[in-house]
Amino acid sequence: MIPGRARAYATTWVEEGFGVGLLVETRDGRPLRVDGNPAHPASLGGVGPREQASIQALYDPNRGRLA
Repeated sequence: MIPGRARAYATTWVEEGFGVGLLVETRDGRPLRVDGNPAHPASLGGVGPREQASIQALYDPNRGRLA
């Protein structure tokens, strides 16, 4: 891993029992962007608002708080 360089991972997000292929872009281990995986037959490169909002579930809410 090179600090500051973005990496993309292919993953699947399940909604109502169906899997949607996604590409998640990360930088320094933190997710930044969610796109549809063009190679996945369910998403064909597109995503909806639920898939884009799913990135918020990957962040720890206690990490950013100051004591």
